[in-house]
Amino acid sequence: MHELFKQLETRMGKGSNEQFAHGQSVIRSFIEETGQTFSKPIIAVAGTNGKGSCVATLTEIYLRAGYQVGAYISPHLNDVIERFLLNGKPIDEHSLKQVLMPLMADERLASLSYFEMLTLCAWQLWMTIDPDVIIMEVGLGGRLDAVSALPVTAGIITSIGFDHVAWLGETLDEIAVEKVGIAKPGIPMVIAEPNMPTEAIAVIDQVGSKLYQSGFAYEAHVVDQDFIWSCDGQVLHLPRPKLHPQSVGAALMMVKALNDYVPVDESCFEYALTHAEIPGRFECINDHKQIWVDVAHNVPAVEHLMQRWPFDWEETCCIVAIKQTKDWKGMLKTLMTETKHIYVVNMEDPQMVPADEMIKYMKIDESFVLEEADLASFLNVINEKTLVFGSFNLVNVARQIGINQLAWDDPNTQGDADA
Repeated sequence: MHELFKQLETRMGKGSNEQFAHGQSVIRSFIEETGQTFSKPIIAVAGTNGKGSCVATLTEIYLRAGYQVGAYISPHLNDVIERFLLNGKPIDEHSLKQVLMPLMADERLASLSYFEMLTLCAWQLWMTIDPDVIIMEVGLGGRLDAVSALPVTAGIITSIGFDHVAWLGETLDEIAVEKVGIAKPGIPMVIAEPNMPTEAIAVIDQVGSKLYQSGFAYEAHVVDQDFIWSCDGQVLHLPRPKLHPQSVGAALMMVKALNDYVPVDESCFEYALTHAEIPGRFECINDHKQIWVDVAHNVPAVEHLMQRWPFDWEETCCIVAIKQTKDWKGMLKTLMTETKHIYVVNMEDPQMVPADEMIKYMKIDESFVLEEADLASFLNVINEKTLVFGSFNLVNVARQIGINQLAWDDPNTQGDADA
């Protein structure tokens, strides 16, 4: 199976809008030629941040209501199979291989990129399994993303922020217009972003989607430990969710919008909000030492993470590593408004920003550089509350350390703590 994915990884990415458009055309043609149809909801989830929270909340609600759910997410932490979730769990390798092998051998699909092939593989997988609801997370933007080539029947935009500016545009207006490219005539479109540019709303209106906009069609607020969600005069008081409240509110609105097709009792909401979680998203990997990880990898996500951190910053140590393609200076500037107790990890991956560049920017000493190979020993001796973030790469390394290499005061308690 892993050899198959190695072959897939050799496929080139897209370098122009024309190449993205060609990939979409190939996917649409393949679906038409194979005569595949799906009569149940297909929800596309796009946005700068909060997509994973939205997908996880939708999945938990529909599972609680007794439905079978197929979800496609990106990227993965440790293994690509994590992108294909059936009822919240990664699909088995055999089922995935049975779908992927014929796609890899199909000459009509030879021009598709790595992500386009994974997206089509997810589609084929759900066509085979026939779940009650399909949720597809958009990888990049919306208008030119492979998910937009699928016959989606509902869409969500979780947030708008600066990310992937080389592809999506250098202003929030341009980025928002790209994101709402998932809109289609007649489908419900839920907009969770509270400051959605009017240009993007105009695009949705022109397409003819049914708009459900935060602040107009519904409201979602956190007040102390309560999550207050309202729509059409109805007000629900729910437990504060573990995941991003903005995305959770959008998920509830989508469930309401699709209630005629997949009815859900509101009693499912409370359970979902208290149980929905995502590996690597504000996750405590060691309760005893209070070591937390988060995949925040752009400025808006770091800002949200800083607001959410529940501990005193004077008692907190931050450990970071960031990809060169990200606004790493903006992320570090945001972090430094709260603390300068920051360690930088010199990752083995050449795509990461070199540690010496980051400490030079922050004007901190070289003693705050950690080699990736030394991270486990460092996490074992540190006493402060610890927050590890900045990239999926670093979070995956830290999670594996948490699972396999973090020491416990009493080794006999590990089983109880993991139970």
